[in-house]
Amino acid sequence: MHFLSCFSAFIVYHSRNLRSWVILLGAIFVQTAYINCGPSFLANNNSEQNYSSLSRSAEAVFKCNNEQLRGTSERRLRRLTRFELHHSLVDLFGQDVVRQHESFFNFYNKDRFAVNDVTFDPSFDENAVRGIYELSERIASQVASNTTLAARIAPTCLITNSNFNLMNETCLKTFIESFGLKVFRRPLSAVEYSKFFQLLRNGNAVLENNSQRVRAFVMELLLSPAFIFHMTDAEASSPQKEELDQYSIASRLSFKITGSFPDAELFAAAARGELTNKEALRNHAVRLIQTPKGRAYVREVFTQWLRVDAGQFPSPTYGNSIGISDEGLVEDLQKEALDFVEHIVFEKEGNFQDLMTAEVAFPPSANSAKIFGLNQVSLGPQDPKAVSGTHVGLLMRPILFLSTTDRTSPIHRGYVFNKQFLCQQIPEPSPNDLAQAGERAMDLDPLMTTSRQRAQHLTAPTSCSGCHQFINPPGFLFEQFGPFGEIREREAVFNSDGNFVRDLPIDTRVDGILIDRQSMSIGDGKDAANIMAQSAQAPACFATQLFRFSRFSRETSSDHCHLSDVEKIVRENRPILESFIENAITEDILWVKKAF
Repeated sequence: MHFLSCFSAFIVYHSRNLRSWVILLGAIFVQTAYINCGPSFLANNNSEQNYSSLSRSAEAVFKCNNEQLRGTSERRLRRLTRFELHHSLVDLFGQDVVRQHESFFNFYNKDRFAVNDVTFDPSFDENAVRGIYELSERIASQVASNTTLAARIAPTCLITNSNFNLMNETCLKTFIESFGLKVFRRPLSAVEYSKFFQLLRNGNAVLENNSQRVRAFVMELLLSPAFIFHMTDAEASSPQKEELDQYSIASRLSFKITGSFPDAELFAAAARGELTNKEALRNHAVRLIQTPKGRAYVREVFTQWLRVDAGQFPSPTYGNSIGISDEGLVEDLQKEALDFVEHIVFEKEGNFQDLMTAEVAFPPSANSAKIFGLNQVSLGPQDPKAVSGTHVGLLMRPILFLSTTDRTSPIHRGYVFNKQFLCQQIPEPSPNDLAQAGERAMDLDPLMTTSRQRAQHLTAPTSCSGCHQFINPPGFLFEQFGPFGEIREREAVFNSDGNFVRDLPIDTRVDGILIDRQSMSIGDGKDAANIMAQSAQAPACFATQLFRFSRFSRETSSDHCHLSDVEKIVRENRPILESFIENAITEDILWVKKAF
């Protein structure tokens, strides 16, 4: 039985009113995912092993058995994701320009890679076509009518000239070639150049003045498939794949490190034909990932991987009971989690073990600091605050624990552990399972039972337990954290009026958590963090998540060499930054599947 079946009944059971139930159910169902609870999932789970003896002895998950398959799964054509489109436009025109037109990005669904593995629709519907047209038109009009903004994309000789018809050809040529290179991510062809030159120099009956011609030129480029899509040029080199040209390689590298088109230095390297080996690619990747765009890209990967931007509705009633306001809390905890990531990856240059076990926090406000038991506010990634033994590593960021009621959800927490950190999958529920879970929810008194007891009761039937024997235990480990992600010693129980009734003991110890195909007994979340840091499965999952975000597609057997390269970096406890770099520069970047 899918965990949402039992979880839905759990919510219905102790939600205070219909409105809260609807909000909760909606927030949870958008996180649907799957876990394979069949024979392959259950294999080799008989042996008990103490977490303290782990030393990543399990074999690597991915093995490179056929080097010839490298690059053969890359799409020849893929539209820019919303993140890529946004960052490309910012790099072309400036954040201040793009910010004024943010609403037009709504025509792009927010592409995700962590919901049902990958959610990416490569097509354009009518709304998308209309949206990108209006976005391009508004940006082009704004830039063309403002000489200060136009100066960001055009040379001075063009800005100061009142008549393009009489302008020196060199000035127009500089503008067309330099701006066209950025937008198309390659040099313009002779035909394209001639078309744009005629447009700017001569205009037509409609385009009489310079401003109108610049507007039309910018729109033409932004509405071209060469901008909206990743398009590759390649030459046949084997029966299975083709070798990419230098500009396609430069574009791939840049988007896998910054989420945007190449900078001037990378374009120049492509023009000189220098992007032919891994070392040359590495030099540029190391440089780019340290830029603000590189940092923003890393934050976006973790945002999507952990879904920290998913809608959350923390209970104001519960907040009042513990002296923490729900107002602005979601945004604070989102920032805290991403500041934690940026600190580990960039400031500390930490490895996977640091990511899983570091005992620091970054509360941006006095209100959020209370969740960590701190009376100090962090000024950002460079300003860590020690939280000894409490909120340990990435697994225990409070944003992952937020609940929409005054009770925790160990089932959901177990789902996040299995899905996001172990890359497991779970089968869907049947309507009958949902109905039966709803009936079972009425058997317990919510004022007398803990969240753990309710979860165990709801998932006890055979139709549930096959999967929930693996989903529930990780969730129980984190019951030391309350509905706001705060540390607690006992579980507080409130009645329907929001009044405190009693507190109940918390039990975090569990048996039967399956990691690296071994069934383990674990005491609490901190123990789990140490296990994950030394496991084989968690690094492989991390490599998988990096792959999915950079490709926006699921991995196939053709990608095992790529995944093996990245997994090796993580397993060797080399800096996380190197994992991002390796994900961008594996030999797969040089190739594309042959067109037939």
